[in-house]
Amino acid sequence: LRNSGFVDGLLKWDGGLPARVKALAGSIEEKIEVVFVSVLVRPPTDDERLRYAEFLRRQGEKREAYEDLVWTLLNSAEFATRH
Repeated sequence: LRNSGFVDGLLKWDGGLPARVKALAGSIEEKIEVVFVSVLVRPPTDDERLRYAEFLRRQGEKREAYEDLVWTLLNSAEFATRH
């Protein structure tokens, strides 16, 4: 799955999940929720929300930071065993 066209389409910058989420109006925390629901089909825990919000803020909400967030979830044991 990780080498599939599905994952490539999800991650590509033009029209992929990172670009769509970065362009959304709303707080970083709301954007993180969209990523979690899109990838893991659940909202983030409070700890996850805080950790990833801190990461995105440190990175200046760059495109690559959103790509890293999506990649992290796609490479998680939770994604591999549930999807």
